[in-house]
Amino acid sequence: KLVSLWNLIMNLIHSRHRGVPVSFANTMIGDFIDMDLFDMTAYNAYIYNPVTLSHSHGYAGFLRFLKSRRSPEMPMVITEFGLSVSPGNTGGQYGYGGNTEEEQAEGDLLMYRGLIDAGAQGGCIFQYHDGWFKAGNEWNHDSSPEEWFGLIAFSNASDHYGTPRPAWNAFAAYNKAVIVNPKNGGIYSDAVPVEIFAADGAASFTVQRNGIQVSASLIEDGYYKDEMNGASGPDPEDAELVFTFLDSEGQILKNETITVLLADENMQLPRIDLEITPAVLAPGQNHTLNMEVLVNPVFSVEPARLDYVMHPHIGWDPGIARSKTLSFQNNSWSGQDNFFIPSDCRVATFGAGMTIRYGKFSKRIFNQRILTAGDWAGSLAAEESSSSISGAPVPGMQDLAIYPNPFNSTTRVRFMLAVPGEPELTLYDAIGRCLKTIRPGRLAAGFHSVTLDGSELATGVYVIRIHLEGRSEIRKMVLIR
Repeated sequence: KLVSLWNLIMNLIHSRHRGVPVSFANTMIGDFIDMDLFDMTAYNAYIYNPVTLSHSHGYAGFLRFLKSRRSPEMPMVITEFGLSVSPGNTGGQYGYGGNTEEEQAEGDLLMYRGLIDAGAQGGCIFQYHDGWFKAGNEWNHDSSPEEWFGLIAFSNASDHYGTPRPAWNAFAAYNKAVIVNPKNGGIYSDAVPVEIFAADGAASFTVQRNGIQVSASLIEDGYYKDEMNGASGPDPEDAELVFTFLDSEGQILKNETITVLLADENMQLPRIDLEITPAVLAPGQNHTLNMEVLVNPVFSVEPARLDYVMHPHIGWDPGIARSKTLSFQNNSWSGQDNFFIPSDCRVATFGAGMTIRYGKFSKRIFNQRILTAGDWAGSLAAEESSSSISGAPVPGMQDLAIYPNPFNSTTRVRFMLAVPGEPELTLYDAIGRCLKTIRPGRLAAGFHSVTLDGSELATGVYVIRIHLEGRSEIRKMVLIR
């Protein structure tokens, strides 16, 4: 019935506003929903709720999951994010209330950068100005938390203009130039993509790589896109890329540091494997979460801790967060824990995450499984009723990506194999005709890329399919002449 209602509303909007994409914004409670039901993907994502965002995956990591598994072929917008300066107690962390104005500014930008690093196409701060009230006198901060998220603060009902909070100034400064690529935590081999959107006044920028200037470029019409050199040798390099943006008179507008790893495509990342028993959600019973961590000694795990969670997807229940200290033997660790599933729970996420480091480079590695009670979710749920989604290798293929896309001649198809295998890549046109097949031979586990030559193809939409041992992944690509 809910899907029918969604379709009814979407069809009504489509009939009256042709060409306007429509979506329904889900909270993290609805992260299991199949977003192909809509024209685009939309989520409300706050840093403090639920535990998958704040504990196991980390903010950018969880949004990475949403982008890769819920919105790989359509735009994703974070329709609500931000921090409130309402009364409350944060417990030393960002919380629903109790944040100072300085914490609001810092946390808002952390989430903003996180959604960019996750690959989202946009975000909406909640709210532009104060005005969402839940308790007591709307012009006083009562004992019950109220949602004072505004970048503009109002002192009383007669204050028609308000006063900018530090968060307003922080966004104004940050948006002078937004670095879409490269991304923090990105791993690049032969080339590093650079893509920048700049506001009026930003005329040029320089890039320093570990203290040495490697490029200086002009920004034309507020946009820049190109590549810079990637790995320079066989050993990984933790690269701090310092971007400095200048106006037409050479005055500095903004500095920002993006930290990436430059490494061979075949580098194996650490991974987290999860197994849950019983394998189908059983409300009112205990479930055992078995966890195994396999590490590549090139990386350290700092802190030496695995954070794991159970989120029951019930109302605003944040879920349960726990941790275990990691002590590796033969580059592996295993452990287990039990979670009681509430009797009214119909879908639950089990997740685990850790932070890996190589010098100055760090990345959140995570894995999760979503269990449902029978076929409860029906047509609402994404394809995997029991999913294994990871920020690290799992059996099969991961991180299938195309860059650049759209392209006008050649592009690279990038993918990762968790185990050695012989993948097959097939290119189809928009009506499903096979145009070419690429068999790169037996490949080792790790990252790989294949160059696709489209010089003989016409402008249009194409589909690339990668197949390995009974499993396939597809992506759309656009060729523009």
